[in-house]
Amino acid sequence: MKDHKEEKEPIVEIPQISNLANRKEVSKKRQAKYREILKHSIEIIQEHGLGSLTLQAVADKMNLQRPALYRYFISVRELWIAVQIDFKNEINNRMQEIINHHEGSYEELVFELFMFYYNWITDDLARYLILHDLDHGYAPGANKLGPIEKGYRPFDFILFFRYAIEKGIEKNEFKKDIDISQWIFTLWSIIDGFIHSAVYFIVEPDNFSNPYYRVSDMSWVKVLKTRKKLFPNITKENLHDYVRNRITEAIEQIKN
Repeated sequence: MKDHKEEKEPIVEIPQISNLANRKEVSKKRQAKYREILKHSIEIIQEHGLGSLTLQAVADKMNLQRPALYRYFISVRELWIAVQIDFKNEINNRMQEIINHHEGSYEELVFELFMFYYNWITDDLARYLILHDLDHGYAPGANKLGPIEKGYRPFDFILFFRYAIEKGIEKNEFKKDIDISQWIFTLWSIIDGFIHSAVYFIVEPDNFSNPYYRVSDMSWVKVLKTRKKLFPNITKENLHDYVRNRITEAIEQIKN
């Protein structure tokens, strides 16, 4: 194993997306309440689906009157975006930690980053729903642009993978003539496709009592049941192994 603990430079820190939970001028008490609202919002998504996340649902769960939440969110759209920002900041921090504390080769780092990203999203259906549906424009509308959305900036996790590959090329672990953008696009497509496919095998359609999944005459549940019949031997566990193998094969293609 190659050890580059001493020679590697830490990744340039990507600042967190701004929200009430990380602004210095916001009081600790207000930050704590904001985090509590997000916590209950995520629980609602986990228990009842993304479509059930409303300001009224959060107010009921916290034994509050809905107007109390307007101090933090002017619309349910702002709440949805705040939850996504929370997820993105978490994965941002976790991936930076992986890079800054990694002691093996850059080949191993690329593998670790991709597997972390895959596991992080597929381990919690709420993460998949909020990241996928917001990124595809499914968030509820609002009459005006709120402060959270106004300050929102897109963040691309591909920056982390690109960093690891570029450092690997510098250290002669990867071929110098590879097209980094094309290679990352290919592997990212594989990972993203596996993430979407994994959803069909990590949930149990017979357990749904959730209106979010009843769109289009229960089409989601029908697809789940059909997929399980078509691929009876696929489980969350062996799908994970299959992903590991595909990533390993892809990395082998760019090694020196």
